[in-house]
Amino acid sequence: MFGLKGSLAGLKGSLAYRTNRDSIWGAEIPAKYTRLLDHIHGSRVLELGAAEGVLALQLAQQKEKVIALEMKKDRHEEAIKLQEHRRQQGYDVDRCQMVCANILDRLDLLEQVDCLVGIRSIYYLRDKVDDLFAAAGQRIRYITLCGNKNRAARYFESNGEPGDKLGKYNFYASIEGMTTVLGNHGYTITRVIADGDPIVVAEKRAGRFDRS
Repeated sequence: MFGLKGSLAGLKGSLAYRTNRDSIWGAEIPAKYTRLLDHIHGSRVLELGAAEGVLALQLAQQKEKVIALEMKKDRHEEAIKLQEHRRQQGYDVDRCQMVCANILDRLDLLEQVDCLVGIRSIYYLRDKVDDLFAAAGQRIRYITLCGNKNRAARYFESNGEPGDKLGKYNFYASIEGMTTVLGNHGYTITRVIADGDPIVVAEKRAGRFDRS
């Protein structure tokens, strides 16, 4: 039903997915995704901008609950197909819920999780990035963000001037941008990985975290 060649021919989607789709559908997950797994804490995870659900479906085999949130309908629909394909391959992916929505319209989802994951995504929130982290700061203990080394370089090379349609918001693709927004909302940075696309891991420490 979800044969590789027929199902994915001509597919439009995220670059990482299109580049690696044969191996992904063959259950050989590229390191681009698996490198993140050890840096995602908590038992209930909301992935922001989950695209075709590759990372979320991996997490679903480890976590109590995963919500894969994606705005673009075509990527969301492909994620549902991939989930069914994984199920037919014998993987336990039933704990992953695919949701098509804008996080700013579904802040209620933060009530269901204890970890927020954003991979190459928070800069797309533009001037609303603080709205998300203000809400997360009252609800979410753990956060894992992964930036975009190319966008970060573009930002610093242009001194924040518009270099593409995201312009100054490419700052949030960098370690500096991610650590700044997390620090502004009361999170303690627990790990930074600078190699490749940078990873920042943070936690709302005991005594400052309000789950009520």
